[in-house]
Amino acid sequence: MVQPTFATRFSQKTGINWRRKYQLKVIEKLNRSNFDLHWLARKSDKSYSILFKYILKGDYKLCAEFLKKYSGNERIIDCVDPHKKSPLHIAAREGFVDICELLINRYQFNVNARDRGLLTPLHVACRFGHGTIVDLLVKSGAKLSSRDNRGRSVMHYAATSVND
Repeated sequence: MVQPTFATRFSQKTGINWRRKYQLKVIEKLNRSNFDLHWLARKSDKSYSILFKYILKGDYKLCAEFLKKYSGNERIIDCVDPHKKSPLHIAAREGFVDICELLINRYQFNVNARDRGLLTPLHVACRFGHGTIVDLLVKSGAKLSSRDNRGRSVMHYAATSVND
């Protein structure tokens, strides 16, 4: 979880024991906010990179075939690209409603998944002004209270949308 070298350096520079004073507080706050620590530990798996390519092309048919072929693999709903973006992040950014519906309704991809910047698919859909996808995500349980690593909410992204 916390790198031993960080805790050691922190103690040397401040004279305070990091683990005793702060680590539990950080974990408690993350747990209270329902933050999925497991999500950030996920690694990109090249075997799923073709799915990301199909999504970027907006090819619903190939996405559906790929997902059907690998539906027995539980890891598929946890797959991420090198930036920790899920397939749902990509489909939401590109505005592919049908692919978002497929990922959410048929394969139960996590609507509250976080990328490296702690953005959820809802942040992304709001940023790019994809109202239909925003509606789908909210109806599917996406949290409106989610904030990114800079503290910006989905409302911030909606207000500064590139597609007014």
